[in-house]
Amino acid sequence: CSAQYLRAFPGYMVSSDNISRMYHCPNSMACPGGDLPNKTKPMCRNGYTGLGCAECETATHGKSDGDILQCVPCANERWLQAMQISWLIIKDALAFGIAGASLIGDSLEEK
Repeated sequence: CSAQYLRAFPGYMVSSDNISRMYHCPNSMACPGGDLPNKTKPMCRNGYTGLGCAECETATHGKSDGDILQCVPCANERWLQAMQISWLIIKDALAFGIAGASLIGDSLEEK
């Protein structure tokens, strides 16, 4: 007796390389469940890849700032790319400025 068809439940995925091992997905929304061997329903949602659907498809998606388990689509328009880059720079500069101000404040209190 051999299995001809395999279906994974939502929140789990099976790699086609090793069907004897089932992986729990840390982000259950990334794993809708899927079908093997015909892959009529993919194991990972669009934008997710890897074991447990825990990685982002690097060509089209990136990790979210708010949730490291969430993959978000990359910007296609130049103005949106500029906004995202500006946001990253401003966010880091603000954190650096607050840390620097804290150090300056501590050094003034010691004198």
